[in-house]
Amino acid sequence: MRTSHIARALAAVCLAGSGVVGLASAPAYAATPCRVINFDRYECHNTYNAPIYQLSWVNGDYQVIRVNARMLTTTSWFSCRIDDGPYVGGPHPNRWLWTQGDVREPGSTTSYGYMKDTSISSETNSVRTC
Repeated sequence: MRTSHIARALAAVCLAGSGVVGLASAPAYAATPCRVINFDRYECHNTYNAPIYQLSWVNGDYQVIRVNARMLTTTSWFSCRIDDGPYVGGPHPNRWLWTQGDVREPGSTTSYGYMKDTSISSETNSVRTC
């Protein structure tokens, strides 16, 4: 019995010295999808203080014009999504979602606008297209 403990300890030292390291990997989980509230409202989880942008259609592309508002809640409603907005990276690199921010930015006339998909931790495929 003592011999097996020594053998295991010796094997561990040899492996550690060789640079071989065994790491347990965490299981990959899919993001929880946005939840349907009613026919034109979806509840999604988002980052605190996420900016809400005004986008404008210019020469065949959406362009970011300004930040209209900020979202202070981390569970918010969204009504639809676009998949051809400005590049934002992430799994949906051109996806933006229409919503209303909690706090309007100084000088802005509206709190409505688009949030970047990368500011939303929920999977947004369930949100209807605009």
